[in-house]
Amino acid sequence: MVRIIQRYHVGGLILAITAATSAIPATACAPTPIEAATRFLNARAACDFVTAWAMLAATERAALGSRADWTSEQSADAIGQLDCHSRIEDIAIEREDRDRAMIDYVVARPVVAVEFQRLQIDARFAPFLEQRRLESALTDLKLRLLQQNQWEPRIRTAESIAVVREGGAWCAHDGYAEAAERQRQHERQQAAARERRDAEQRQKDRLNAEAAERGAAALPFISIDAVQVGDTALREPGVWAEIVNRSRETLRHVEVRIDLLDRDGLVVAERRFSAILHLSTRTSDTPPLPPGQRRRFGYRVDMPPSTWARRARIVVERVEADPTAPPRDPPPPAPPRPQQGARQPAPVR
Repeated sequence: MVRIIQRYHVGGLILAITAATSAIPATACAPTPIEAATRFLNARAACDFVTAWAMLAATERAALGSRADWTSEQSADAIGQLDCHSRIEDIAIEREDRDRAMIDYVVARPVVAVEFQRLQIDARFAPFLEQRRLESALTDLKLRLLQQNQWEPRIRTAESIAVVREGGAWCAHDGYAEAAERQRQHERQQAAARERRDAEQRQKDRLNAEAAERGAAALPFISIDAVQVGDTALREPGVWAEIVNRSRETLRHVEVRIDLLDRDGLVVAERRFSAILHLSTRTSDTPPLPPGQRRRFGYRVDMPPSTWARRARIVVERVEADPTAPPRDPPPPAPPRPQQGARQPAPVR
């Protein structure tokens, strides 16, 4: 008596997995290693996963859980690769000990099964423009499946399987228990990595919030001195100024707004610029600005409006303190340096 345990659609075909419903014991191991491997491999190649389950060692079944879940999972995977039409050949003992033996064998898979598996992998990682090519290849594969002798020719590969002795009989040990343990270990490692990333992100968020809070408190003590408009060495317009830190904080980020003014002092354009930017993830950072220090910065003005009268006003808009540096009382700021004329070195963008 035969019953259908699952149906799958593959390339437009309806394929069914069948299994004998005759009484199969919970375990049906064999008296010899060769017979155990032969029964298990032939059952799996024929997609008779009920019989294959009964041939597994107890440690394998314990690692896999329920028979229904395993047979369903194996059925879906085998149908996806069209491996239900494989043949097992040249089974031989490679090594045998008292309680364990290694069995070598050759599996002859249909070429279409190998091609289908390759197309599945290509479809998983292919860019959008490759979808049409893959769809055409799958269509051609459907036509080959409908032809006579659809499972020929075959590709033969050498493989091996372990069998172990349990209670005087030999059972298949195909590495499911080890694979399950590796999967559990991988999941534990992934969970630990996620926890580390989450902890690092929480720490980063906490430091950023502290930097913004301490920077907001320091903002009234940050000023701009010695604003100057001139030309760079390449005769491009630019704005220079000095930022003065009269707060107790070491500044890692200071964002300023540069207002370009017309002859009447009205704003005709705005530019925003990070006069101080010190982030550990960047290699082109400017150093942080300690309390009581001043630093000159420049900004090259690209495509200024025609109404700009080469006048500028600079306003400090946002400040972030360095959360790793403790607050300290600043010394008096150094006096501004004397200006060296209208021409300045090329400012940093």
